[in-house]
Amino acid sequence: MASAVSNVNNSAMSSIYGNRNVLSGLASGMDTESMIENAVSGIKTKITTLQKKRTSLEWQQEAYRSIIDKMVSFNNKYMSYTSSTNLLSSSFFDKATTITPGGTNASKVTATGKSTSQIILNSISQLATAARYAVSGSALTGSDGVSISAGTAVDLTQQMDVSTMTGSMTLNYGNKTTTINFDELEIFTGADGKPDPQKLADAITKKLDDQKIVTGTGESVSASSLIGVTVEGGSIKFTDKKNAGNEVSISGASSAIQGALGLTISADNKPTSITLTDANVLTRKVTTAEYLQGKEINLTLDKTSKKIKLPSADEIAAYKTSNPGATDAQAFTGALQTKVDAAFGKLSSGESKVKVSNLDATGNTLKLNFNVAAGSSLHISSQIGAALGMENTETSYVNLSRKLSALKGPDGNSLLNDAMALKNPDGTFKTDSEGKKLYSFQLNGVEIGQYTEDTALETVLRDVRSNTEANVDVSFSQTTNQFVFTSKNTGASGGVEFGGGLAQAMFGNTKNADGSAAAGYTAGQDAIFTATINGQKMELTRSSNNVDLDGMSMTLQGTFTEGSGDVTFTTKSDADKIVGAIKSMVEDYNAMVKEIREQFSTTPLQSSKGKKYEPLTEEDKASMSESAVAAYEKNAKKGLLFADRDLSSLYEKLRSSISPTGNDGSALREMGISTTYSQGLTTISLDENKLRGMLESNPDAVKDAFTKSKDADGASTNGLMQSLKKQMDQYASVTGATKGILVQKAGTTYSSLSLLKNTLQSNMSTIDAQITKWETKMSDQIDRYTSKFTQLEKLISQMNSQSSALSGMMGG
Repeated sequence: MASAVSNVNNSAMSSIYGNRNVLSGLASGMDTESMIENAVSGIKTKITTLQKKRTSLEWQQEAYRSIIDKMVSFNNKYMSYTSSTNLLSSSFFDKATTITPGGTNASKVTATGKSTSQIILNSISQLATAARYAVSGSALTGSDGVSISAGTAVDLTQQMDVSTMTGSMTLNYGNKTTTINFDELEIFTGADGKPDPQKLADAITKKLDDQKIVTGTGESVSASSLIGVTVEGGSIKFTDKKNAGNEVSISGASSAIQGALGLTISADNKPTSITLTDANVLTRKVTTAEYLQGKEINLTLDKTSKKIKLPSADEIAAYKTSNPGATDAQAFTGALQTKVDAAFGKLSSGESKVKVSNLDATGNTLKLNFNVAAGSSLHISSQIGAALGMENTETSYVNLSRKLSALKGPDGNSLLNDAMALKNPDGTFKTDSEGKKLYSFQLNGVEIGQYTEDTALETVLRDVRSNTEANVDVSFSQTTNQFVFTSKNTGASGGVEFGGGLAQAMFGNTKNADGSAAAGYTAGQDAIFTATINGQKMELTRSSNNVDLDGMSMTLQGTFTEGSGDVTFTTKSDADKIVGAIKSMVEDYNAMVKEIREQFSTTPLQSSKGKKYEPLTEEDKASMSESAVAAYEKNAKKGLLFADRDLSSLYEKLRSSISPTGNDGSALREMGISTTYSQGLTTISLDENKLRGMLESNPDAVKDAFTKSKDADGASTNGLMQSLKKQMDQYASVTGATKGILVQKAGTTYSSLSLLKNTLQSNMSTIDAQITKWETKMSDQIDRYTSKFTQLEKLISQMNSQSSALSGMMGG
């Protein structure tokens, strides 16, 4: 009796039944599986035949595409105007020449290309230049470009409040945490010196604005959007703003914060609020000198950074001992100078690289000034700027990251004012989405952009560079602290002119009131030169120093007067470049045409049994090794395109293109380009010596032999590349409404649309539909037979049971 289907070790049978549960002859003793397989074997054979046919079409498509790829690659390399080896273009041959200027002033000019005219350069009286405007950045910062000064003086003996709650605090939001920091200069008391809960709550909320929490959905949101901070009486309470049931608590804090706020934090005790009373001491009184002792500032001199600790009380006292009569401010300044010298050293002259001085003459008042030599740059950063009367970040040069609101006008006040702000037709100020006033920056009659007080200076400069209408480039030198605006167009027509309002407020005007050039502005000028062309002397003017004269491109590099020595030009072909391109073309052509002929002339192989190789089925492959499958399929793919008329026709047309008759054929052979016939294949052969000789004696003949065109030049016949291009376009064009013959047949990756719309793909789609139809039919047949046999097995099983029962009743 046959076994159950699940135990049948037959892949073909298993693939037929799929996941069906079949009763396989357990009662009847029949091999129902084999019976069903035999019943549908005809359909399975049809499916297998269709699958093999489809695989053959895929292989044919691959073979065609291999040829198409070679043809498209050949076209792109030797017949495309974007290629550096475009043998179809006359300019390739013209540019592949060496033009050597000769004469006393030969160094004043370079030249490329080729001209049919005789050209002599007699003089260059003026070179073309671009308009240029240089302006110091000092006006934007109120700095002289070599020093950094405190904006306000500070009294070292002055009492100041510093916070007692310094360090960090960690808040929990459910299972998420976020940490905020507090420093000494953050004061959370009122005018009466008592704790101000609202001030502290506002500060915590603002700090939470800058922190991010990743939610359960993976979204990163501001911590302040989740954690609520409210004041009730003297208490600051933390709540879940989303009402999502998350507890908000303080899970950690520095000892200073815990002491100042009276908090006790542990694993078992995480406060959800802060209660402030008059007993909480949130500030303490110190003198400015005491506060500054030991604090750090960062100095960067010409990109060398050092951390400097401000003088301690002992260092100030030691200085005063060594310098009797020195005031506290003088001692602080002198001790700081000693530290800066130790960090950066001194110049060979003995002077400090960074000079530290006090601009205030009174004894206890400090107004620091840091000075560097011209050409050096200094950057100072700290967290205690306010205590020194400075910003936290200061530079001796223009800091490009500064906002427009931080820049200064000529009067030392803010650069921005309402007079330059944009207005709406109704007279109200034009603003952005955040309500900030807008200011227009205009250059050369073009609006570069509209900006607010929060716009960084570097944003404006970047927009200037990227604007193609204004045609102005801008650079900033940190070394000279200078902005330089340069017209992208040379010549008298190029210029740099700032519009009124923001632009002139920032960089001034390039013209004086009388129309003359302002200081720092140099107008552009045209190139002026004299040349004799085919015997006619002419004075010529150009806006650029790159000049084209009858096909020869000259670059003017210096001036010389007429009579000091003419410049003549000698032209010689760059044989190596031309020969290299032609040699490469011959190799690629021969490889391409060899594959074309092999595909249509190779007959299909037959196995040792005299049968044609056919694609393997999956069952066939299952019983073979990978190497055996690869070897078999290699043989099966041979001759797939045997006797293909399109390939045969293409080959003949290509052969005719490289074997012209008459004068064209003679011209090619004279320059070393001929054909070779071997074993039915016609290829191109190249004699490099002959080609080099022709390039030396008659380079125009080589150019014409490759590039001449009946359509473009009106020549009587097409040149070699024109003839080849005609065939390439007919069979492998990937552009235009009508694609090449082979592309229409098989498609190519060079045309994405053709991959889906080609003859072979259409045929394969038809076969796919047929396979689907037969697979459905086979499935229906299997279902029908399975149902019948299953019913039969059940009936026989019932009969066997009844027979056994009767036999038992009769004592059998």
